[in-house]
Amino acid sequence: MMKSCDEEKPFQPHHSLNEKRKDERETWQNERETFLSALGAVVGLGNIWRFPYITYQYGGGAFLIPYVLFALCCGIPMFFLETSLGQYTRINAIDAWNIIPIMKGVGIGAVFLAMYFSLYYITVMAWALNYFYHTLRTTDLPWTRCDNWFNTNSCITYHQAMEMNVTGLFGKENKTLPIVEFWKSSISLLSFLILSCWCYL
Repeated sequence: MMKSCDEEKPFQPHHSLNEKRKDERETWQNERETFLSALGAVVGLGNIWRFPYITYQYGGGAFLIPYVLFALCCGIPMFFLETSLGQYTRINAIDAWNIIPIMKGVGIGAVFLAMYFSLYYITVMAWALNYFYHTLRTTDLPWTRCDNWFNTNSCITYHQAMEMNVTGLFGKENKTLPIVEFWKSSISLLSFLILSCWCYL
């Protein structure tokens, strides 16, 4: 029985131009490697640091109700779709969506989103490494003293703050702690210089 010309052919993920490259592409050896790689991509610094802050800022326990709802209805199904599509096609995010040509923009958008998130995520990790580097110093930590190059005349140490009225300290008397000035003057300036150099390149 001959098939009609109008009959649609099933999607073939292996294109002739990339068959050799796909055959040489490495795969996971077992389910444990697959699970750990997916877990490493999902769980990161934001889950430990950012998520509790967002939860507290937007209502605490009340925020968890819509969060869990959207995670079950949108997040987990989309993650399953992305993982399944990647395992089935075994190609990059842009070409994988050739399975539905009208949805090819989803792959392009995913690449740009990954690039955007990587920029700020790397910056946050650089901040953490910078703080870790300063903790290895044999002298006092720079955010505990007021004699650094980034400190202003309104800087007071933690001991001075404990001796004064902490309630109206920062609002009325215009006083700041050294850790605040360390962040605003040192870390923020360093991030600005790095970003400026990156944009110049």
